[in-house]
Amino acid sequence: MRPCLTRCRHCRIFFLSHPRNKGRKDLGCPFGCRDAHRRRCSTRRSTNYNQTESGKTKKERLNTRRRQAGDPEVEPEEASEPDEIEFNSEIVTHIVMVTSLIEGFAVSRRQVVTMLRQMVRQHSIFRESRHDYLVRWLTEHPP
Repeated sequence: MRPCLTRCRHCRIFFLSHPRNKGRKDLGCPFGCRDAHRRRCSTRRSTNYNQTESGKTKKERLNTRRRQAGDPEVEPEEASEPDEIEFNSEIVTHIVMVTSLIEGFAVSRRQVVTMLRQMVRQHSIFRESRHDYLVRWLTEHPP
């Protein structure tokens, strides 16, 4: 496992990478640096393109069309069931890889998501309704 340990080139924290990436020094951690770098590069590309003559023309056309169309009506999102917890897909992918490396056999994504759902599920300490809990907490900690 030691060869798989690498530093993030942005935040300098250690993380485990896939064995095929051992020895690389240009990796970003899956905890946000990779996404931030991708967004930064995308913004830079867009800015450079929008400063060209063809980019200015296209941006002007898009802005005109958006102003003419107006704001589309936003539909309210459906309430998701409490069992349906969303996890960051890159973090889940990283956990699958690290767990597979540690265990020595392939661990499926479904197994990891099931494990994460069990870990984040919290049970209340007291048997009281949420309203009663809030009233009690506000009485103990007045604003």
